[in-house]
Amino acid sequence: MQGGRQDVGGEVSHDGEKLNQGRPDPVAKVRGDLQVESTSGTVEATGTPRVLRLKTISGDVRITDASAPDVLSASTVSGSVEARGLKARGLEVVSVSGDLVLFNTACDRAQLRTVNGNVQYVGSMSKGGRYEISSHSGDVRFELVGNGGFELSARTFNGEVNSELPLVMGKQPDEGDIPGMPKNHDIRGTYGDGSALLIVKTFSGDVTVGRAEADNGKDRKDKRKD
Repeated sequence: MQGGRQDVGGEVSHDGEKLNQGRPDPVAKVRGDLQVESTSGTVEATGTPRVLRLKTISGDVRITDASAPDVLSASTVSGSVEARGLKARGLEVVSVSGDLVLFNTACDRAQLRTVNGNVQYVGSMSKGGRYEISSHSGDVRFELVGNGGFELSARTFNGEVNSELPLVMGKQPDEGDIPGMPKNHDIRGTYGDGSALLIVKTFSGDVTVGRAEADNGKDRKDKRKD
């Protein structure tokens, strides 16, 4: 096991004990319950099977090939959250100012929220699962891995809602449900067996729902940075 990356104000706990405060390396291959908190700096966990909480006030959160026995909480006030190869029963991922990017993700339920930033989720869906993704100012993209189905409720006030998957359209909200919102900015439909629920909201930004590429979004992310 290596130490947790955080500044002097941070704390790493492993089964209730404080570990390796202030070291510059990512936390790797911890076998017990892991919680990492930092006031300033990047928090990073790699190859840990029981991540419970990762939090920083000013900095990024990075998770690679990790899992959680129940709900994994990852949050930052000023920074982004990026996860690859993450498995958990539930996810709570929050940023006030920063992007949320999750690739190759598997969970039964998820709440992803940012106030000012884009959100990209690439992962599978569980039957009976609930996935809520929101940004106040930013684009939201959901890319499905596998053959799951879902009921979709997608809304944007200043932007467009696009589905790259064939939807069976449900009853749409009445015009004027939200004053000034065009009807096609609030879409409800079903894909596949509709066994999961996907709720996507942004106030200022586009919403896109599609299928993941074979590389789980790597090429798409690189293009977005160009």
